[in-house]
Amino acid sequence: MTEILQFLAGQLSFLYSKYGFRITDSMVSDSFGGDAYLVIEREELRIRLVRDRSQYFIELQSTQKSQSNSWFTVDLLRGLMGLPSDDNAFMTNENAQFLETHLDAILSEFRDSKITSRLNAEESKRSKRRTAERKKRKTSE
Repeated sequence: MTEILQFLAGQLSFLYSKYGFRITDSMVSDSFGGDAYLVIEREELRIRLVRDRSQYFIELQSTQKSQSNSWFTVDLLRGLMGLPSDDNAFMTNENAQFLETHLDAILSEFRDSKITSRLNAEESKRSKRRTAERKKRKTSE
């Protein structure tokens, strides 16, 4: 959890200082070497910083009750916005800079009730692409 809090304070402080995000949930577990997450949110958007099996991710979720409960990785949103995603959802300075640069547009997207279905479609495309890549690797071995 310490790394998550340091990342929030160091790279994502604009979320609470400029945009009014507040911490709403957190969890720390001893499993898998110390899994943890921290949720920050405002009216239209939740952002979850996750430590899962020693890897750190940024995930987003709509706060609208009519939307699904799915969390979407930051790279899916980058791809949806027409930006390179490189399947990189990690807590990196690059992803923090993406959020800071594009947060107004991201908040606008999450006010749009269609964002979840568009992200689900993007996630489905990525899953199919990864499955095809795995099959291709297996046949070439």
